[in-house]
Amino acid sequence: MTRYAAKVDNNHAAIRDGLRAIFGREAVQDVSMYSGLGFDLIACCRGRVAFLEVKQPGKAARLTESENAARARYGEYWRVVTTLEEALGAVEVAT
Repeated sequence: MTRYAAKVDNNHAAIRDGLRAIFGREAVQDVSMYSGLGFDLIACCRGRVAFLEVKQPGKAARLTESENAARARYGEYWRVVTTLEEALGAVEVAT
C-alpha cells in the first residue's frame, strides 16, 4: 500500500506557527501527517486543550468521517479554525 503525504491547507503553517510563537513550541503539536485522527493540531495552552481542524477560510468544507467522529468524541474541545484569531479563541485567549 502506497502512502501519500497528507495535504494541509495553505493557512495551516500560519496558525500552527502563530500559536507556537505565543505559547511556545511545545504547546502545539502538529499531527496533520496522521490521517484519520480528525484534527490537525493539538494545542495545550494555559491549562486548556484544543483539537484544531484547520480549514481554508471562505470555503464551504464538508467534514470527513474522521473529523465528524473527532467532533463527537471531543465535543467543545474540537474546533474548526480558519485563522489564528479563531485558534486563539479555541484555547480561550483574548486576542
